[in-house]
Amino acid sequence: LNFAISDVRELKFRVIEELFRKYDFDGLEIDFMRSSPYFLPGEEAKNAHLLTEMLQRIRKHLDERGRERGRPIRLAARVEGSLTSCKMDGFEVSRWIEDGLVDYLILGTGVIDIEVEAFKKLAAPKGVLVYPCLYGWPSKYYPIPAELAAGLALNYWQQGADGIYL
Repeated sequence: LNFAISDVRELKFRVIEELFRKYDFDGLEIDFMRSSPYFLPGEEAKNAHLLTEMLQRIRKHLDERGRERGRPIRLAARVEGSLTSCKMDGFEVSRWIEDGLVDYLILGTGVIDIEVEAFKKLAAPKGVLVYPCLYGWPSKYYPIPAELAAGLALNYWQQGADGIYL
């Protein structure tokens, strides 16, 4: 789907809105790695603000539901494993953090060279937790060998990860 089209963003928002009106969830993960790309090739930079605006709307909705329920509703976003890759995909991660749109960042999907430190440097001052993804596919390490998983987890931990996303 092309998220530059307002009807696409509206559809996605309406699904989230309906879920949180019907069910008492504690939070939401938006897995931006599940259905990329979000824009036509070459249009990511000029349209990145559209994903940010959609996240602002979602955050506002979750905050309203949270006030009604008397507790916060958390929002996680799963993104690429480097800030450069995020920018190339149209994910304004630094803005999402700065504007308080996300509570958690989940990094990567099948890569083993996740740049945890770069994300942590942005996220820690705002209280956003960073969880690199420990997942072997599509890196050809599937199922991921225990020794590799342990080594990656320790590497991510040394870089300041708040936990590991499995």
